[in-house]
Amino acid sequence: MNRAQKSAVMSLSAFLLNAAILGYLFLRIFVLRSPPEGLVGRAWPLLALVALGAWWIALFRRRQSPAEPEADERDVLIMRRAAQIAFVAAWVLLAIITLVLGLALGQSGTIPVYVLTFIHFGLALAVMTIYFGVTLILESRVGKGDPS
Repeated sequence: MNRAQKSAVMSLSAFLLNAAILGYLFLRIFVLRSPPEGLVGRAWPLLALVALGAWWIALFRRRQSPAEPEADERDVLIMRRAAQIAFVAAWVLLAIITLVLGLALGQSGTIPVYVLTFIHFGLALAVMTIYFGVTLILESRVGKGDPS
């Protein structure tokens, strides 16, 4: 696993953990209408982040074989293609969000500003997850000999 793949795996795991924490907080605050309670309700995000950090340290301490280069021009092309796909996905997701909000609230409906915060963070998490997922998929295809 080269440096680009390790970075993509690390970032993808961080974004997925952040999505889980954001989803938990959204459910607790907006659905259950109560703040997280008890030691477990408050401490599990911190424990999950510590476990993720330990996994990252183990992942980066493991070296790849000396025969493989650390990075090459294919990695740059893969990251560029993944960024293009994530950019298109961001616009598609923004259009879907606008359409859903327009249909749900009507053309004269309003939403509170704090809900926009959740929408923007959710969109950012989705786009970055798409970016790093596409990076991993393209890296695995190149590793099998597919030049695209």
